[in-house]
Amino acid sequence: MLGCKNLSFDGYCEEHRKEKNKRIRTSRTKGQASSTKRGYDQTWKKYRLVYLTDHPLCVECERKGLLVPAEVVDHIAPHKGNRDLFWDENNHQALCAKCHNEKTVKELNPMFHAYPKNFNKSNIPVIVVCGPPASGKTTYVREHAGDNDIILDLDAIVEEISGLNRYDVGEEWIPAALIERNKRINALRDDTTHDRAWLIVTAGTPKQRKYWEEKLNAEVRIIPTSKEECIRRIKEDAGRNENAKRLIKAVEEWREG
Repeated sequence: MLGCKNLSFDGYCEEHRKEKNKRIRTSRTKGQASSTKRGYDQTWKKYRLVYLTDHPLCVECERKGLLVPAEVVDHIAPHKGNRDLFWDENNHQALCAKCHNEKTVKELNPMFHAYPKNFNKSNIPVIVVCGPPASGKTTYVREHAGDNDIILDLDAIVEEISGLNRYDVGEEWIPAALIERNKRINALRDDTTHDRAWLIVTAGTPKQRKYWEEKLNAEVRIIPTSKEECIRRIKEDAGRNENAKRLIKAVEEWREG
């Protein structure tokens, strides 16, 4: 996705699967603390705006002689819930999203990537909906999911954590979204609130679809929209214009069997 040359699962190459952004909002899935409870509340949001006003450039990029707008107030040393460290201004620095993700990947366990070796077994049934871009996966899930079901959609998570339209974000947001999605999948182990979980993925090869079926003991459903129709939709959707070539390539490479 988003211009990566080494497309694989969901369109993201291996190097883009191990990063995390601390501005992630969590799902309502039981067992996951909200961003507010982790300290990223309205007070933090106001502080972030003031800090970035006073520190408008990414410090890492500045060290390289580049002038790049900062987007994230980063904790130099991970606070891990320590409130003093969380609010210590000497522990803050302004980073662009790319530098923040590059820093964070060094702090994370390698298990955080698009194909984790292990997922927790879900306590509720999981349905994985697959298909090429513009095949209608999201629409299908919305039409079939019950009011008490939970939907896990990487594109929606990207919008959630970036605050941007899914077609306007850069690939720097994808690692954080993948990690957040994996957290939500693993949280299904203790889910006693929802009836079913719906996972929306591209899964462009039979091997990738088999992965999800086996890892989550899931039912896999493929949206049978023709490649021609998917390409037509992409070309006619003004919102996808900037990413049209990448999306069409993903459609053309998608294999049903």
